[in-house]
Amino acid sequence: MHVLLGRVRLNGDGHSWEGSPGDLLIIPPARHSLEALEDSAVLLTVAKTGT
Repeated sequence: MHVLLGRVRLNGDGHSWEGSPGDLLIIPPARHSLEALEDSAVLLTVAKTGT
């Protein structure tokens, strides 16, 4: 997930990561949530791996 504007916190698998504009956050494969710490915009890109 690419953070475009603002600040966000990604929570998942017992950890949390904060992102600011320009940061790329890798979403964990486990259950997760996203919290906007201020007005924010993010870009979510999904890629399928394997065959």
